[in-house]
Amino acid sequence: SFYRDLINEYLRECQDQPPKDMTWSECLDKSRGYLELTQQHFSQAVSELQGVAIGAGVGFPDLFASCIEEYYSPFLDKKGCTDIILLPPKNDRTLVLHTNDLSPSISKYIVSVEWNIDDLPTQYAVGVCGYSISAGLNDTGLVLSGNELVPNDVRVGVPRSIIAREIICAKNLDEAVVMANNPYRASSYNNIITIKGRSVSIEGSATASQTLEPNEGILCHSNHYLGSQMTSYEGEPNYKSSINRFSSAISLTRDLKYP
Repeated sequence: SFYRDLINEYLRECQDQPPKDMTWSECLDKSRGYLELTQQHFSQAVSELQGVAIGAGVGFPDLFASCIEEYYSPFLDKKGCTDIILLPPKNDRTLVLHTNDLSPSISKYIVSVEWNIDDLPTQYAVGVCGYSISAGLNDTGLVLSGNELVPNDVRVGVPRSIIAREIICAKNLDEAVVMANNPYRASSYNNIITIKGRSVSIEGSATASQTLEPNEGILCHSNHYLGSQMTSYEGEPNYKSSINRFSSAISLTRDLKYP
């Protein structure tokens, strides 16, 4: 099938272009530590990935290693992403605006999947080959968007793509915030979690986090840390593209008029 072939092609890319200063064999060896912690804290996610591996006819260790964004391959040329969240009083509705600028080498692997799992909300998620997730929503009205960050304290732990998957499974905002702050995470996205009338931006690293709230109904973010408690974890200072996109988002929202 198309999906099986896509996963196989993606894994070949990962194997042929391992992370800098690592062989794919070394990636697999290091992945055991990530898997151990993920199995302890998110066994359902591990079972899901095992099912994907069986369905695609690939080795589970390879598939799990491929979802560890903490050491993604160089060919995954991520150019940046920007979010604008509009809420009352700025807007009479809750709007989530998200861009994810990707190169053709990775965009061809982006798949949207609807997940229907017993005792969990129905989820609609977007990610690499459908299993490495960074954004989505569920039928409770909870939306996860956000931005890749470059924290300087990355460690072996639960991959951030797994954390994102668990956030989308949450039944309410408070539960989602707990998932985003899981103390065993390897690193973190800037996780923007939104429900009707409320949004929070959780800037995280492996060992710290800060929650940012909308200002007068506006929440904007790109790919650098904004919180005063998180700037010391910035692994890419003076990230000009991110700074410029954030400034543009603020200017755009400031100038917009809503009834």
